[in-house]
Amino acid sequence: PAIQYCLVKDCRAKLMSPKPNLKDVAKVAGVSAITVSRVLTDPTKVSDKLRNKVEKAIHEIGYIRNHAASALASKKSGVLAVIIPSLSNIVFNDVLQGIYQAVKAKNLQVLLGDCHYSPLEEEKLIATLLSQSPEGFIVTGAAQTDYARKLLLQADIPVVQIMELTSQPIDLNIGFSHYQASYDMTKHLLQRGYRAPAFVGARMDPRTQQRLAGFKQAIADWPQPC
Repeated sequence: PAIQYCLVKDCRAKLMSPKPNLKDVAKVAGVSAITVSRVLTDPTKVSDKLRNKVEKAIHEIGYIRNHAASALASKKSGVLAVIIPSLSNIVFNDVLQGIYQAVKAKNLQVLLGDCHYSPLEEEKLIATLLSQSPEGFIVTGAAQTDYARKLLLQADIPVVQIMELTSQPIDLNIGFSHYQASYDMTKHLLQRGYRAPAFVGARMDPRTQQRLAGFKQAIADWPQPC
């Protein structure tokens, strides 16, 4: 038993060896620690040859970057926070593909949250993701709680509200009017001769309610037959 214990203890000691650090990567790659740091923070400042050597060394020794420490030192976390209301909705899958494609060349990692169409859950996620010091934030829609808006305003980072237009954006706003889109589509159907269009909404979130309002207004504005 004593011999077995020693063997197990010896194996654990080997497994629990200190985590590789920046200097270890530099030593294996045969470059300076500053070069390794540049590869991690801004790879455009080094040649492809050096970057490949550093990346190979990182994989070889299993180095994991400490994003919190890097963020404190450089004020750049390399993180983009994104919150969507549903991972099962194919619309948001397409949106995410666009986001991932856009950040691929920017050396950013997407930190994703799903709020399940709940403003309160979104509020909690915003607080949690902001604790990771993201460099930017993308949220879906403009129905954030007052506290969530306050958090995003005080974060002092670019904030983009997507998927709808709002007259009071937190920072940047990219989207379209769900009300106007529904109004114009309903009007088009009426102009084509359809007299009993129907509205179907899978979930009555704020954007669906805007579409329903546009649908109802288009019906109300259409001249009634004598």
